Amino acid sequence: MKFSIDTADKPFLKIAMKQEPALAKEVIKTFAYLMNEAFDPKKGVRWVDLPKEFDKNLSFEELVQGTLRGMLDVQQINPEAYDALLAEVHPMSLMMPRKSPLDDVARLYDWRRHFGLPSDVAVNGETIATILRRILRYAKYIKMEDLQQALEYNQVASFRGLGSEQIKKMPFYPALRYQREKFGELHVGKFFDDIGFFDCGKHSSSECPACQKELVDVNEKYKGCMYCNAGFLKE
Repeated sequence: MKFSIDTADKPFLKIAMKQEPALAKEVIKTFAYLMNEAFDPKKGVRWVDLPKEFDKNLSFEELVQGTLRGMLDVQQINPEAYDALLAEVHPMSLMMPRKSPLDDVARLYDWRRHFGLPSDVAVNGETIATILRRILRYAKYIKMEDLQQALEYNQVASFRGLGSEQIKKMPFYPALRYQREKFGELHVGKFFDDIGFFDCGKHSSSECPACQKELVDVNEKYKGCMYCNAGFLKE
């Protein structure tokens, strides 16, 4: 089956198809591929089924639009700073060369270390996906109301450091504590990127050694704790 695209209600795409045909073709090809991936049953929960998992009134269109606009509409990420900073308001702007006000020389920020990635990792789709997964995973455990109040009252220091009292109150703290005790400081915060749980090594019993809750089978390779997000390789 083939389908056509009506550009009558898509004026910017219509202009792009005339002025930037190669780029327009790339965008259309990308979204066409993602349409197929949305129905992939191997993802466990298909993308098309995700909205109803979150809320019965949420549609697939709203979920996808909200996700893409939330990540790509940089003007809306920080409207007050956008006019001056433009794309630099986006978290991915750490990958851009920046000029120092001291010597006006453009330098790259060590964004790989910032996001906990190998020093030789390439900039590609999987790298972007890994960064966003890590941002979202950590954000899951931060109470946005408290963070907003801290920002408003200039108390950001209360959210700094893994050893802070704030971290100790978060549900994933037992997993971080276990990582520190078992493997040392350099291992704290490491993920099994393919499942989204903290890398806590191997474990054989059905009880989480970090928080003493019951572990569940994530897949044939991993077990995970739904309480503190500790993940374990099956022995």
